[in-house]
Amino acid sequence: TIAPIFTFNAASFINCFEPEIQAAFMLNDQGVSVNSTWMDDTGNVLAQDNEGEVTISSSGWYFLMVQNSENFCSTTDSLFIDEDFEQPMVDAGTEALINCYDPEINLSGSSSSSVPLSFSWSTISGNILNGADTNAPRVDEEGIYILTLMNENNGCVNSDSVTVIGDFVVPKAIAGPDQLISCFTGQAALDGSSSSQGADFRYVWTNNTGFFLDDNLTPSVTNLGLYYLEVTDLNNGCSAIDSVMVLPDPEAIDSVEISVDQP
Repeated sequence: TIAPIFTFNAASFINCFEPEIQAAFMLNDQGVSVNSTWMDDTGNVLAQDNEGEVTISSSGWYFLMVQNSENFCSTTDSLFIDEDFEQPMVDAGTEALINCYDPEINLSGSSSSSVPLSFSWSTISGNILNGADTNAPRVDEEGIYILTLMNENNGCVNSDSVTVIGDFVVPKAIAGPDQLISCFTGQAALDGSSSSQGADFRYVWTNNTGFFLDDNLTPSVTNLGLYYLEVTDLNNGCSAIDSVMVLPDPEAIDSVEISVDQP
């Protein structure tokens, strides 16, 4: 009496790369006619009769009974399938800010997992300049940024997201109406008081050559020409510029009396 002799032909584990496997067997004597029955560790029949393969998608013990269809002698053996579905730990970092000081920033993703990892960043309504396959991509738009890590040992992935907030609000710079300078006063008062005001703003008045004149909203000037007011929000670094023209007073010019002495 000869019972069938066989060996298993199957991978020993399942993971995210291969979440299910086909388990089979090979007879030592290919000329023997057999029937096979695959069962799980509860005795539930998974495949029977001449089906030599079974699909396995969970870990545990599996049993195969192979019976010689001529003499009804049988052999039973067991196969243990292990599993590795461990997801990597992922942290996309804390909420970040871009503004006129820092219009581009690097995000900072990390993981406490000790396995080899692949990084992949994507975004919803943002923009990745470079480094999408690194832990620190360069970005320049507000939006939601998603870091996906893959465990290179088992193919399992995990994701986390971080929000980038943009603050590019420009302050108001209003240099006021054009001003007149007369021969009688010798000066004109500029008026930037309609601009954004407060301790969080910086004011810079310059002339058309870029020469610094004053840092308050209502300076006095003594020269004709074009003047610029730049207002900067110290919180986000954003600036706005407006200009005003200082002209001669036409009434002062009309009132000039010219006398000519005859020789």
